[in-house]
Amino acid sequence: ALKYNKNGKRVDFTATVTITTNNTAATYVSVPLPFANEARAVCCTAFDETAVICLSGYIASSASAVRIYKTDGTYPGASGKTLMVSGHYWVA
Repeated sequence: ALKYNKNGKRVDFTATVTITTNNTAATYVSVPLPFANEARAVCCTAFDETAVICLSGYIASSASAVRIYKTDGTYPGASGKTLMVSGHYWVA
């Protein structure tokens, strides 16, 4: 579930993702955002609610999704995991 608030060009967001069945060899968990990011990358905070560990969120330049990684850059997902990400970014 994604919640967001847009104020001018700034977008504040929080998203919770539950992975029911993990069938992928992905390198990150992708969460769609409501608007594309401006032409600069943004880091944000993420959290694994299941394992109670901090994660990293990254929105690439001009992207419309936030990528979630473990802090060492590896894939954070597994069946039954609940991940949360929040932050803000600016639209063009």
